[in-house]
Amino acid sequence: MPIAKKPRFKLMPTIYIADDDPLLIDLLRFRLERKSYTVQSSTDGEEALTQMLASPPDLIVLDYQMPVRNAHEIVEILKQQPSCRDIPILVLASQWREEDVIDALQQGITDYVIKPFSPDELLFRIERALRP
Repeated sequence: MPIAKKPRFKLMPTIYIADDDPLLIDLLRFRLERKSYTVQSSTDGEEALTQMLASPPDLIVLDYQMPVRNAHEIVEILKQQPSCRDIPILVLASQWREEDVIDALQQGITDYVIKPFSPDELLFRIERALRP
């Protein structure tokens, strides 16, 4: 009986970025792809939700205020799906309100990042969230 070969390389995680700022998506895509991550994205909350449910990523970077569906609605739906409930989610927000942070953490998000942020800091938070 032949012995199964192990893959020679490990596939890098897929990161989904949902933000209504295309320039921010481009910046993050550039930084993440340089580290060999696969990146998918959308500027619309409904489209993002549909794509993430169809093909769950390894991590989600989600803007708090998105057109059509906001982060609260998206997280609520994702956490109800067995294929998505354990995906780490980093929420990006342009303002800090204690009740928003507490609400997001109670929903089960992994981290809450205030804009503007350092791309290096966000990369560190992503890598930390992906650790087993």
